[in-house]
Amino acid sequence: MSFLFAKIFLRQIRIKIIGVHTLKNSFSFSQAELHII
Repeated sequence: MSFLFAKIFLRQIRIKIIGVHTLKNSFSFSQAELHII
């Protein structure tokens, strides 16, 4: 039971990390677009 909970917990952490990385990438991409313009 605790093993299943740990798997779900790790998966949620991984999703949050991926979300933060995509947010940073899109933010830096929009900044690059502003510099081009």
